[in-house]
Amino acid sequence: MLALLITFMVFLFGVMFNLTIGFPPQAPILQINESKITLTETKASDLMEAGFDIYVKQGDGGSDYEDLLADGSFQKYAGDKSVTIEKGFRLDSNAVPYAPYLFAKDGIVLGSISFYGAEDKDVVLEDSMVIQVRFNKDSIEAAKEHAITFKLDELDLTSRLDVPLVQENFKKHLWSIPPSNTSDVTQLWYGLKWKK
Repeated sequence: MLALLITFMVFLFGVMFNLTIGFPPQAPILQINESKITLTETKASDLMEAGFDIYVKQGDGGSDYEDLLADGSFQKYAGDKSVTIEKGFRLDSNAVPYAPYLFAKDGIVLGSISFYGAEDKDVVLEDSMVIQVRFNKDSIEAAKEHAITFKLDELDLTSRLDVPLVQENFKKHLWSIPPSNTSDVTQLWYGLKWKK
């Protein structure tokens, strides 16, 4: 009886604690066809098991989209624990052709991808978590040509995004929106962030 009372008290404390400070926010789910990617939860090994290929940058230059996998700029990762993710948290600001890692499905480059292993030690790529995904115009067009869908919490990323719709869907997690009157295509991006 005492154990039941203690269990109930711990449960009640947990409920009150979560009502007071709230549950940690759940990052949105990126869905590529039927595969789901959750930032900071999905590992590189999960992607490879789902049939995605990871490519590691080998040279300096960024090729045209059509040549990214053919000209030697990127090499398909064999999944042999030969690549490690350096300790610490780093986001990548490179355009897709210049990124350290690309991900592809059936030979089609879907975009660039960034990983995090641990704060205090290097971690093999397979055990590292996805922390960032980038698409560009070329990868989105290739996806559409091959009937590949990109969705973020049911928002279709392969169609033109309407600013009010994005603002409604992501509210406080939206930290950057494209300027309203620009002809510079490099400014047409959205920034979303989640903190655990």
